Amino acid sequence: MQFHDYRTHYQICKHRNPREPLVSQGPEEFYRQYLKGLELRSRSMFGAKLQDYDPFSPLLMQAELDWHTALRPYYNLWPSIIPALTGLKLDADASHFKLPLDHLLIRFPVRDNPLTWTDKQGLVRTVRVVLAENVNLHSGKGEPGKPRLVFQNGDNEFPVKRGMAFWIDGGETIEVDPTKPHDTAGHLQSLMYKHLVCDEGKTIEWSFDHIPAHPSSDFGLHYPDQIVRDVARIVCTLCLMAEDKELVEPIVLKADEDKWDKSHDPSLVEKAKRRGNYGFNVGRDVEVVPHVRSACPAALYWTGQGRKIPRIRFRRGSVVHRKRLASVPTGFFDKE
Repeated sequence: MQFHDYRTHYQICKHRNPREPLVSQGPEEFYRQYLKGLELRSRSMFGAKLQDYDPFSPLLMQAELDWHTALRPYYNLWPSIIPALTGLKLDADASHFKLPLDHLLIRFPVRDNPLTWTDKQGLVRTVRVVLAENVNLHSGKGEPGKPRLVFQNGDNEFPVKRGMAFWIDGGETIEVDPTKPHDTAGHLQSLMYKHLVCDEGKTIEWSFDHIPAHPSSDFGLHYPDQIVRDVARIVCTLCLMAEDKELVEPIVLKADEDKWDKSHDPSLVEKAKRRGNYGFNVGRDVEVVPHVRSACPAALYWTGQGRKIPRIRFRRGSVVHRKRLASVPTGFFDKE
């Protein structure tokens, strides 16, 4: 099974010019200098601070840096599980939602991905990856690199709220390497940003109803509201199923797969991480029978003492233990 990947600004620069001095200094220095350059450009061309003219670039640069620092963890979302997650009714309190890892890339399958739509030019678009993170949302203008929280009714009584932010890659290219126009690995993509408030007493739908869209959403690739809500639902359901070892399975190096199947030795997972491959398969063993697709195999259950802890579980017979039907790419994420 092949999954889409995401290349950060640091990786794209490194790919285009491996001898670039700034790249050799590592991601932290790269992003510091990159943002400094964007700030100078904003003041020179628009006479405004970057935060005022373009609040999203500092957020994305910080998200990419944090992801690099976290060893670039990722989830491979298998096709069979996607309709089950988007079909769930999430009426749990938003305070229960928190990503299992503070910075996480969700990779969607290249084929059989139901999250597709047709844009205004008649091109078929698909959700390729989602870069998600746990964040603190700051009201008002906030600080560069800090997500801002703006309510529809202007209520900014609390300076900081806990939330989740995510960036959606729908395949919109905004910059192509002029020296290698056919090299897709050197293309820079435009992403769509969204955040959710994880406040007690609120639902996920509350964020869609009370946080207004940024004016920039009218430009570039248009993401249908249903697609964005489906992505949000997937991000939230992943929060409630991270501890289910049948659904979320660590990826080991291909040479170690047989050993892992027999022993589930955690040292094999650590070995993969040391080699730059920090990933998990989600829903690889979920079986969906074509003629009963309308019956969602997943459900929201309340567990723990007093049944106060929500968890996503799959009904018996949905998860099968079988030999892999497709090999999983185990590329090296950090040591490229």
